[in-house]
Amino acid sequence: MEIFLCNELQLQIPGTSRYITPGVQVKLNRFDDRLWIVCHGWYAWGGNRKVCGWHLVEASSPEVVKPLQDIDLIDIYLIDRM
Repeated sequence: MEIFLCNELQLQIPGTSRYITPGVQVKLNRFDDRLWIVCHGWYAWGGNRKVCGWHLVEASSPEVVKPLQDIDLIDIYLIDRM
């Protein structure tokens, strides 16, 4: 079994030449009062078992986790590289 590790994960914002990477802060139009941190890795959400993938963690409340869905990429209006 071969395992591939990638230290340079990035996700393109559709229709743009912009990318997000783990650790950047973003704002979404429909949650405009919240600042989110982009993450990639294992997370649990909604009482389900852990899964591995892209997700958002609320900057002011790290216990609030949200899976990153394709609609979220379209909804991003601020990208702040820390």
